[in-house]
Amino acid sequence: SLLEEEVKRLQSEVRRQEGDVERAKGAVSTLDGERDSMLGLLDEKTEAVRVLEDKVSDLTKRHQQALSDTAAGQQQSEMLRQALEEREGQVAALKRHVAQLSDETKQMELISHAKTEEARVLTAD
Repeated sequence: SLLEEEVKRLQSEVRRQEGDVERAKGAVSTLDGERDSMLGLLDEKTEAVRVLEDKVSDLTKRHQQALSDTAAGQQQSEMLRQALEEREGQVAALKRHVAQLSDETKQMELISHAKTEEARVLTAD
């Protein structure tokens, strides 16, 4: 009968759609697994990026400190160089003064010797 044929056709269509639903559920399950896997990879990559950002930050701070230390060292070096030049000037001035005193001492010795000789000659007469 026509009704039986229609029921069979509808039952066949229902089975076909149930098969389609099962295949769609399988595809969804596969996609869920792939999504979970990708989220896990994303979490790993995000953590790796965070670690690298921390390293970059640390290295940047260390670089800035090294630049600061270098500048301070250069400043200290310049100050020491200036102090050394000043000391060298003082040493040169002291050497000139010592030479002057030595010359004066020699002159005094000559005068003293001449006066001693003059006194000896006067007392001998």
